[in-house]
Amino acid sequence: MVNGPQDPHIGILLNGKGGMPSWKATLSDTEIAAVITYTRNAWGNKPEDNLVQPAEVLAARK
Repeated sequence: MVNGPQDPHIGILLNGKGGMPSWKATLSDTEIAAVITYTRNAWGNKPEDNLVQPAEVLAARK
């Protein structure tokens, strides 16, 4: 399961961490939101707690 706040997940996809590359120059806000929503829901979490909106990614870019 991927639990906890969504902000760290957004930050990792945008900026990279450890072996994860930065995707902010490659993926749009909508694409990053879709990736995070998928990964958070793919491992049995509650879907209503894991929907990431493109506006949340845009806010994290600033």
